[in-house]
Amino acid sequence: METIMARSKTRPGPGKPDRPDALAFLQDSHRRLRGLLGRHAEAGDEERRRQLLEEACLALKIHSQLEQELLYPALRAASPGGQALDEAEARHGRLQEEVDRLETGDLDPGERRAAEEELAGEALEHLDLEEEALWPLLEAADLDLRELGGDLRELQDQLQEDLSPLLPPGDGIGSAEPRFAP
Repeated sequence: METIMARSKTRPGPGKPDRPDALAFLQDSHRRLRGLLGRHAEAGDEERRRQLLEEACLALKIHSQLEQELLYPALRAASPGGQALDEAEARHGRLQEEVDRLETGDLDPGERRAAEEELAGEALEHLDLEEEALWPLLEAADLDLRELGGDLRELQDQLQEDLSPLLPPGDGIGSAEPRFAP
């Protein structure tokens, strides 16, 4: 993949006038994740909670993969924010551990509820870290944010397509059989 550095931050690439910039893409992604986590926390119906948890876990997996494959390498190459990037990557690992724990289905109802709360808390802390520490680095970096945003969108679309059989109905993504034990 071509390096996304040293280009205009605002000029769209040739033939790509509608590509979102990376920061706008991430803001939208974070808003959606916060919304899913909030709806899950407020849901009273267990089936609805399970559905929202599935959506949140898959959204977190996609979000993590986008950042690990595209965002973090671009930021590492363009800015001196190594410590913040290290912390963000470590949080991705903890998020994946919580998702894996929930997906096993080997939890009693109390353990399950605690694991759901742990996942939500860890996810929100991760989003806060990115917004406070990484977004300023992204804005200051010598990166073509439109190109990076387009690359993020393209990879997200591909990951959603690959995962569509696993995703619940809604958001135009597809349908799924439940993956989480009730």
